[in-house]
Amino acid sequence: MTGKELITLMRRHKVTIRELAKRTQIAQKRIRMRRDIGLDAETARDWIQAITGVDPGPQVIGRFPR
Repeated sequence: MTGKELITLMRRHKVTIRELAKRTQIAQKRIRMRRDIGLDAETARDWIQAITGVDPGPQVIGRFPR
């Protein structure tokens, strides 16, 4: 998942960096870094679930839950 896709997903679900940091116990600095460089396929599923609140299933590459 690219950084641009991550930003789009966060905006679509109205999740701020601060809110995501609280939900995941990840530092805001790391979230900003991932918004710049993106996520690998293994961690993308966890981030999508944290942002949307829904388990996206085993195959999330190339699609976003709406």
